[in-house]
Amino acid sequence: MSYLVTFVLSVALTGVWLWAVSRWAGFVVPTTDLLIIVGLCSGLALWPGAGWILGMLFMALLVVKVTEADAWPDAVLAVTGSGMVWVVTGVTRMMVEA
Repeated sequence: MSYLVTFVLSVALTGVWLWAVSRWAGFVVPTTDLLIIVGLCSGLALWPGAGWILGMLFMALLVVKVTEADAWPDAVLAVTGSGMVWVVTGVTRMMVEA
């Protein structure tokens, strides 16, 4: 149950973050692509160990591939903020499980 709550929270916060970065940086992420990227990368970030690294790598690749965003600073900003969201939700999950 804690993984489901963590996944939903992670998808919501990462989606808001990616949407805000795209508005700020001036590139457009279609809604369906945004949901697919956020869901896939948030799911990867839940894997124990190096899952968050895989999530960050896939997010950077997908954001650059799907949008007209530059790798620097647009994709890096999106990935860095999402990484912080995944750390916070992971810590929250560990606190709930304890």
